[in-house]
Amino acid sequence: MTDLDLRILAALLPDALRPFGEVADEVGVTQRTVRLRFRALAEARAFAVIPQMVLGNVQGLLAFELVVEFRAPMKPEWHAALLRAFPEAFYRSRPSLENAYLYLATRTASGVEDSVAKALAMPGVERAEALLMREQTSNVAAVLPILEAQRRALAR
Repeated sequence: MTDLDLRILAALLPDALRPFGEVADEVGVTQRTVRLRFRALAEARAFAVIPQMVLGNVQGLLAFELVVEFRAPMKPEWHAALLRAFPEAFYRSRPSLENAYLYLATRTASGVEDSVAKALAMPGVERAEALLMREQTSNVAAVLPILEAQRRALAR
């Protein structure tokens, strides 16, 4: 991989769909050179293309992170009970000393509020807060079943 290849890839990092003409202007070569180098890098498998979903843009779905703080010292059974209470979470943090993080999805704002209330009712929970997601996730395999269930529910 050459210095030019690295500069081309670096120029594409913020936006992999950026037009090659813009990349060429930034790195100081022709668009044709960028296209040829990109194709050569792709054929050499010098980089990976990983699909990412922007959860905040999925219509009809409110994806959120449920942040749960436990009273100290946190007991492992509190964390286990929380995970059992939210089997639909598509990300679950490992037990830590004081906090747990769950990624959840619902169709309504009241669904978010219900999840917070459910967490607050769990043993040992001191505080629970929902943070709406706008970020990307590459955990597509975990998110797709949730989106499919959501699509089916909306179709009813």
